[in-house]
Amino acid sequence: MRAIPAWRGIYRGKTDYLYYFLLLAVEKLKPGGRLCVITPAGWMNAGNADFLRERLASELTLAEQRERRRVAEVLHGD
Repeated sequence: MRAIPAWRGIYRGKTDYLYYFLLLAVEKLKPGGRLCVITPAGWMNAGNADFLRERLASELTLAEQRERRRVAEVLHGD
């Protein structure tokens, strides 16, 4: 992976391919676009994924919380 130009600066030895997939998905996302992925939970706690969590947090906003509020409003008439 080190030899692939697109991943220079990202490769971290034991980096999971999922990390590359998520970063590429964010890179290809249009401004204002939405990204939905189902992933194993492990990367949220993996020590070698610190860079990934930081990068995703800086480039994405989490719509899940807004969606939960909208569902609650519909169900409870709020």
